[in-house]
Amino acid sequence: MEKLVKLYEQKTGRKVEINPGGSGELMVNIQARQNGDLYVCHDPFGGTLMGKGLGRRLWTVAVVTPVIAVAKGNPKNIRSVRDLARPGLKLAMTDPNHSTTGYIIPVVFDKAGLRKEIEANIVKRSRGGSTAANWVGIGDVDAAIIWNAVTHLRADTLDAVPIDPPYTAIPGVDAVTSATNKVYDIGRIKVTLATLQCSKQPDAAAEFAQFVADNRAIFTNEFGFSPAPESAATGGKLSLHCGAGLRPAMEQAVRAFEAKTGAKIEASYQDDGALISTIRLKQTGDLYMTGDPGYLDMLATDGSVEARRDVAWFVPAITGPERNTPSPMAIGLLKYSTNKPLATRFMDFLAGPEGKEIFKRHDYSVDKPAGVGD
Repeated sequence: MEKLVKLYEQKTGRKVEINPGGSGELMVNIQARQNGDLYVCHDPFGGTLMGKGLGRRLWTVAVVTPVIAVAKGNPKNIRSVRDLARPGLKLAMTDPNHSTTGYIIPVVFDKAGLRKEIEANIVKRSRGGSTAANWVGIGDVDAAIIWNAVTHLRADTLDAVPIDPPYTAIPGVDAVTSATNKVYDIGRIKVTLATLQCSKQPDAAAEFAQFVADNRAIFTNEFGFSPAPESAATGGKLSLHCGAGLRPAMEQAVRAFEAKTGAKIEASYQDDGALISTIRLKQTGDLYMTGDPGYLDMLATDGSVEARRDVAWFVPAITGPERNTPSPMAIGLLKYSTNKPLATRFMDFLAGPEGKEIFKRHDYSVDKPAGVGD
């Protein structure tokens, strides 16, 4: 970021102040102090920021990939994850309570079928990869699994050994669930840049963010990051029709999904009756979200809905036989959708743990009420 800041300042004459820190620590400060213009981090913090409503827009600029860091020249001849199980090796790994690599490492060891043997060689754990890298560099340990970019910064003292393809985490397949029931895809850890809702100069912040995104090749060409796949930058587009009353929760859900996938969702928030008329007249759109499933039923009768999910529930304080019975908020996949795989993924996101957590924060019930039939 220092290189990109310098280039931007030379081009525009505007000054950019960098406040370095860990991704989690910085997000806590953003939420508590409500100051700053931009936030650079790696997954899962970008998605969390957007889900909390703290971010305006998010760009993917690179990917970080775990590698085996060894001393320069690889004196222990470590060529594979399986070599880490060799008796007598001293390893350092990051703490899963403080580091994303800490979540990934056990998956890698399990895929190699040597988790017990490798973990027996771990003699030190660090909060972050920089400390583990330094331990390798000074000879305290023989190897550590850290980000490729961290190893690249220490190219004078460290070499990077790629993790064997059979043992790497697979994007969209390998995931972990945190203690708070959040599900994280650990197969591709994106580096993201977000503009903040609390920014007092949002236009200037967006201009700088776009400059970084346009010059993101610097991350790969000069600093050892893996390139962001084109799908992470563009991600596809969806058109969402949504009842106006659901807007606060849905806006947060949309931002979180965009941050997670790189997709762009264009949402129209209106009265359900107007939305139904628009869908039938124009026969366009990928998804329809409503707080009254009766409207979704109306579209289903003419074959406009191909699939549906219940996302959350309105539960009245006093229940009764008619209007006061619990009612589901539901989303439907429209037959006019031009990107049904992505639309289905968004439906699953809303109905899954991450979507439910967002709706729960908006005081909706996310569990099916007792006594409600299928």
